[in-house]
Amino acid sequence: MTQGGPARGDDAAGPEGAVSVAERIRAALRADILSLSLPPGAPLTETALAAQFDASRNTVREALRLLVEDGLVVHHRHRGAMVREPTADDVADLFAARRAVEVGVAHQAAAWGPRARHGLEPHLVAMERAVAAGDRAGVVAADLAFHAALVELGGSARLARFAHSVQQELRLALVTVDRALPDPHKVAEHRRLLDRVEAGDGEGLAVALAAHLDAASADLARVLA
Repeated sequence: MTQGGPARGDDAAGPEGAVSVAERIRAALRADILSLSLPPGAPLTETALAAQFDASRNTVREALRLLVEDGLVVHHRHRGAMVREPTADDVADLFAARRAVEVGVAHQAAAWGPRARHGLEPHLVAMERAVAAGDRAGVVAADLAFHAALVELGGSARLARFAHSVQQELRLALVTVDRALPDPHKVAEHRRLLDRVEAGDGEGLAVALAAHLDAASADLARVLA
């Protein structure tokens, strides 16, 4: 688990210091959650975290609130905060959100031009390398980065922020079950998506992307169920 550094001094510096400390605690806990050092269902006790990070309980409470917004933590009235345990229903809802955004953006592909390859190709290369190295966490990261870059091509900062939020929560489900999911065709699937982007085939990209996301959603849901 990530070790907390001195934080009490910043916490005592005023509201801005407390916010920066809360953000650092949030980042440290997010890393632990997504690496499964803090597995799904793990309790997150304010007192223990305050001692770990040498911060006030109010600052820890703010960090946990931010992680709830990220979809990585849930807070139960009587049991307190704990790492979210992804469910099949969660996955279905997350992929429905992704489908609405990504397929909607895909229709604009004809207008993207050469910049599309520059935005997407690096993530496909990273995916190929991760697959070759057997780095499943790297495959997940490159996969999500490819799709985030595709949404960014749509030119809407609000949609990009929303897609990022959905991905944060989805990443937890992916890292939780990724060892159980085979992905021998992942690179080829994304290469076909890139081919349609380069061809400016918005309708073809939308259809292929919808099928790609539906298949991924079904695979994850089966494992989580």
